[in-house]
Formats: sequence, structure tokens, C-alpha cells
Amino acid sequence: MDESRTLSEKMSGRLKQPGDAGGKRVLNGRFLKAPSAAGRIESIELPELPPDMVCITGKNSPGKTRFAGVPMPLFTGKNILWDGQPVLAAAGPDTREVDEWISRVKMEITPPTENTEPLVSEKLIEKGSAVEAFSKAFQVIEENIEIPQTHPSSADQTVVCVKDGANYTIHAASSWPGSIRQNVSTALKTDKKNIHVRTYPVSPGSNKELWFPAVTACQAALLSQRAKKSVRINSTVPGSPGGKFHIRGAIDTEGKIAALEIIFTIFCGAVFPLEEEFFERVLLGLFSIYPCRNYSILGRISHGASPPSTFGPGAGFELGFLAGELFASCVAEHSLSTPGGWYRESFPVPGQAFGPGIVLPKDFPMKEMLNTALNLSDFERKSASFEQIRLSRHHLGSEPESYRGIGLSCGWFGNGFLSS
Repeated sequence: MDESRTLSEKMSGRLKQPGDAGGKRVLNGRFLKAPSAAGRIESIELPELPPDMVCITGKNSPGKTRFAGVPMPLFTGKNILWDGQPVLAAAGPDTREVDEWISRVKMEITPPTENTEPLVSEKLIEKGSAVEAFSKAFQVIEENIEIPQTHPSSADQTVVCVKDGANYTIHAASSWPGSIRQNVSTALKTDKKNIHVRTYPVSPGSNKELWFPAVTACQAALLSQRAKKSVRINSTVPGSPGGKFHIRGAIDTEGKIAALEIIFTIFCGAVFPLEEEFFERVLLGLFSIYPCRNYSILGRISHGASPPSTFGPGAGFELGFLAGELFASCVAEHSLSTPGGWYRESFPVPGQAFGPGIVLPKDFPMKEMLNTALNLSDFERKSASFEQIRLSRHHLGSEPESYRGIGLSCGWFGNGFLSS
């Protein structure tokens, strides 16, 4: 941040990012984080605080915020939930002095007596008779797909709490300022009329600024309340869930998907707000746009000892869609039609339901878009050329399956999602 520009930017309303707020007198906050993924904190010994520094721990904070009904701990309690979980936060005018003070904090941590199993919840969804459809299938195709979790971002997210008397103004890049205001009001035990939120542009095509800034805002506000000064604090943006999918499909004589048996597990952090909504959108992504009257789907969500998870622009749709389209691509390759022809023949009829019951609009444009994509990419010729090369390479130790070149997929995002 260019401190010399802060006042003029503030006066003119041209603050470009949260870190520009607060001016030169703002205190800098830092975290002491848990050094292990699990364990019990038996004791914490704090060095004497300098007169210009403040500190908060789980003992003198409200403990948890709530986002979409899910409790989110601000600091560790007795038990550590994930590696890097904040144990305490301190703030002072000099970042180096704050870091030096934090380095002298002593903790006694007892390791867990036994291996902690991930917390797993599951849901079974069935429709029609998948068993009967498989017994009559012309062909059965199976795919195993693994999509890794993304790690926490290396770029920090900055939140500034500007204190002015009894009023607090939170500067943060966020999509849901109402959540910040509600949670900060609860954390400070003050009326919401004293809490103001100044939002900044979020990352394009991202949902990571939904719940996460509310947690950091509460931590900054608690430090600000104790110091009676403005506080700036940085925190690491969480990663996104990954998943493993086993998809088994019954294919009829026309090459269409008659039934699906799917078992999948979503791997996420210790806490995952909006996990039910995420789960539902994974299901929508798996179905994509292909009609299927019979299915049996067992889905699991596994919480590991890693930082809380956020999610991408499709809020889970993109995870299921990738797995579903990789399976659909395999079905298209094994059909008697060309891949492009299989996609056209597998489209649902506008006005009729597909997948989990969504009805396509009458002006559904997918066929025209597909034809345009096929013509521009010359997909059919390239796909046929690749298959000829692949089938003629019997002398090779392995076939070039990992280098497919151009791909083809179709999906309907629909309405009612968290982002567009």
C-alpha cells in the first residue's frame, strides 16, 4: 500500500482495495496458527504485551460465527481442528514487533491418542429401477474419475476494520456484505447500526469471497475493539473441495444412457459452509443435460483435518459436470454414431424434463451452439483421425490415452445458482 496516497484516495473515494483503508495509524494484525492438524491445547503462555499491542484468543472472543447456519470457529478451543487454525491474533503498529511477540508464545499441545477418522456424511438418491435397466443393457460402461482438492491460495486476503468512536467500518472484497455486518455485530455484541461494510470487487468468476471475509472481518473487528484503533489483517484464502467418482452406466441399443449407478465422495476441509447446496449442484453437474429415467446415486462428503473449504463459480456444479462429461465422452466414443452425432441424439426435448427433473426452456440453444462448435473446431475429422492412429498403434507399450487433444462437452447451467 502507498501510505502517502491513502488520505487523498479516502477523501476522493478512490480506494481501490481494502488494504488502502485506514491510513498510517492503522494497527497490523497477525495470527499464531496451530502447528499440527490435530491435538489438544493444554496451556498457552503469553509473553507480556507491549503497551501499544493487543491480543485476543478463543477465551476472550465469541468463539464462533455462523454462515448459512454452519458454525465457523474464529480461534481454536481446546481441540485443534485443522493444520494452521488460528490460535490467537495480535495487533500493533509494527509488524516485525508483532511477529517477534508471537514467536515467544509458548503452547503445550498433547497429540491425539488415536488416529482421527474423517467425519463423513452420506446421502442416497434413487429413481426408477436401475437394476432392471442394467439387466437389459446393450452395453455397460464404467469410469473412475478423481479430481484433486485445490490448496489454500498463496495470495492473502486483506480486511481492514476502521474504528470511529462506536462505529466500525469493514473494508473487504466480498459478495455478501450482509453476512459480514451480521457476524461482526454478533462478535462485538453491538447493534448492527454501528457496523458498516465497504465492499470491493471480488475475483472474477469466483465464490471464495462469500463466507470467508466474514470470519476475517470478525477477527479484525475484535482486535479493533480491544485496541480502540483501526486494524488491518491478512488471512489465507481457503482451497476448494475435490472428489472421487465411480460412474457406471447402462447403455441401450440406441446408444442412450438408460441408467446410472454413481458412487462419489467429496473431500473438503474441517468446516464447509453451504455443503448441502454444494452437494446438490454436484448432482446437477453429474446429470448435465442427458435424460436418465433410472439412477442410484450414493454421495458422501468427507471432512478432513485441513483448512475450511470454499468453492468455485459453479458452487459444486463444475465438479460434477467435469466427472459427468468425462463419462459422457467415454459413452460417445463407444457409440455407433460419431461423437457429435451422439451428443445431438442425446439432447433432451425442449419442454420436457431431464436428469433430476429440470425442464429445458423452449428456446434451448444447445443444438445450434454444438453445430457451430463442431464446424469451427473440425472436431469430427480430428476425432476420427485420432481413433485411426490409436487403433493402429498396437506395437506401442501403451496407447496415447492421456493426450486426447480436442474435447467435446455440453452442459446446461440453469438458474438459481449462487453465481452466474
